Amino acid sequence: MLSPLMNGKRIWMHRGEKKRVGSVAWCDMVSNAFLARRETIATLRWDEALKTYEHWEFFYRASHLAKLQIAVATDCSVVHAHVAGTGYRDLRGRSKFRAMGLRKHGFHSLRYPGGQIVRA
Repeated sequence: MLSPLMNGKRIWMHRGEKKRVGSVAWCDMVSNAFLARRETIATLRWDEALKTYEHWEFFYRASHLAKLQIAVATDCSVVHAHVAGTGYRDLRGRSKFRAMGLRKHGFHSLRYPGGQIVRA
């Protein structure tokens, strides 16, 4: 889930769910795959300036700004190979795009589930 902290200046990404019915949990963000009706997200879209790597920014807009209902089936997963290496890290530019996303929404930092804090 995502929740603003520090008077709305830090976004906190934490593990959790809003409600659960069996193996379906309502949350702010899902990983691996996202399935939606085209007309539902036609205006939301990925922010091309941030690339598709900043999933949190897309789901922040979807759940907190557009008020879409997002759920995850906890008994399903998509198995995929993780791409590692310095070339991929450089291409991804994670810190650059994360900072852009934070600034876009007026946040100065992000707190990950393990407690790590990154700043815009």
